[in-house]
Amino acid sequence: MDNRPSHEIRGVWATPLLPIDENSTADIGAIPDQIEKLSESGVNGVYSNGTAAELHGQSTALFREFSEKVALKCIGLGLPFQIGASHPFAHDTLERIAFARELKPIAIQVILPDWVPVKLDEAKRFI
Repeated sequence: MDNRPSHEIRGVWATPLLPIDENSTADIGAIPDQIEKLSESGVNGVYSNGTAAELHGQSTALFREFSEKVALKCIGLGLPFQIGASHPFAHDTLERIAFARELKPIAIQVILPDWVPVKLDEAKRFI
């Protein structure tokens, strides 16, 4: 049974930042604490890996681990969440979308290629 809340996407959404420890390594263990603080602040939801995140530099393993931490904590708090699945390579975007679907976010974000301007018909084909 799915006990996550059903919400429209509205209000203030916040994003957890990818914490980096003193060894310049991603500190994934700090994600749940960030989400707890965001939830306590009264946000309407959490989104990960938006266009201001590290989407261009995350390995597949890091993307998955980060996304799972976000999803599990948000589900535990009853806090709606979205996952950004964009990647510079369209094939990798599709793989991220497939993985993100398994986590059951209320939305999955994708962005158009940001390295070239696209026309409307090209954008529609891409999406």
